[in-house]
Amino acid sequence: MKPALSLPVEVAVGVVFNAAGQVLFAQRPKGKPYEGWWEFPGGKIEAGEFVQAALARELQEELGIKVLSCQPWLTREFVYPHARVRLHFCKILAFEGQPQGLENQAFVWDDGLNPSIGPILPATLPLLRCLSLPSHLKLLTRQSDLQLVEGEQWYLAEEAEPGGLHMQSWLAALHGWRSQVKHAILIGSRGFWNGPIAVEGLFLKESELESLSVKPAFLSHKAWFCAEVKSRKMLNHAAQIGCDFVLVPYISHGDLSDEEQEQNYWAEFSEIAHQAPLPVYAKNLSGDVLGNILSLGGQGLAR
Repeated sequence: MKPALSLPVEVAVGVVFNAAGQVLFAQRPKGKPYEGWWEFPGGKIEAGEFVQAALARELQEELGIKVLSCQPWLTREFVYPHARVRLHFCKILAFEGQPQGLENQAFVWDDGLNPSIGPILPATLPLLRCLSLPSHLKLLTRQSDLQLVEGEQWYLAEEAEPGGLHMQSWLAALHGWRSQVKHAILIGSRGFWNGPIAVEGLFLKESELESLSVKPAFLSHKAWFCAEVKSRKMLNHAAQIGCDFVLVPYISHGDLSDEEQEQNYWAEFSEIAHQAPLPVYAKNLSGDVLGNILSLGGQGLAR
């Protein structure tokens, strides 16, 4: 049976960070497919194993480290000539011990965004761009929001009233703010691409995303592309047309209590973020919720 038609091999993969923010890469040993290529460490999930338990076992067996903090992240399928794999990526933020090549494999701590080693496995390479995404996105929706937030370098600007006088005032205010902020990454909704503002990415509402069948041609390969989604179906659509990440908005419903609304939101967010192929942000939530977002496999919080 061809690999593309067979059941995927389930694999747990660890993105291991050290105190300096570097990422651990392991080199595939001799005698294995893609011998000499570099990847994030991990291994096959045994029958009946949970992803995080399998990853902890593999990292102990391969590198001699004990996992202390493991967060689910992304799940992606990839078809190699020799096998079809489903890769469950997790972030390892704390561990005990010093990595060792217990299977005679080489390993190195390197810059995850611009690694000096290579070649890197085709299934691993697309994940490197995702490593630069922050845990917090600052939403800019009013002129009063145009204040620098210490340590914040990612902003998402939404159109409050597209095409109106308020929009022109908003564009002018953003232009003045943007000219003073040299190192921020600003992602704007569609109207900003025709304005006098330097933006590094495009943000779409779900209705706009739904109308697309391909990634907008005017986006460069370096531009970020993101959208709001409210269902797993739209998450999959976003992944299919090339979004880099998605946001799940919190929407208030007057006929529900605050407790009921929160329960509904977390259930929806969990369904979308669980084993998602793209980083998923919660949007418009208040309070200390980042830990919950990360535990459910989310990337972070946009507010």
